[in-house]
Amino acid sequence: MYLNHLDLLLSPDLILIGGGVSKNFDQYGKFLNTKVQVDTASLLNDAGIVGAAMAARK
Repeated sequence: MYLNHLDLLLSPDLILIGGGVSKNFDQYGKFLNTKVQVDTASLLNDAGIVGAAMAARK
């Protein structure tokens, strides 16, 4: 329901999921009913750590 609400508000082409949730995406991703494509971040659980490090570096 939350991802569908995001789709309604923002109309994205793609929703990327990162963090701990992305580690188990294969278990629950098939149960999502969204019009927009949902995929995992390439860094999975490390996405937040890498993003924070990149932000701190600037």
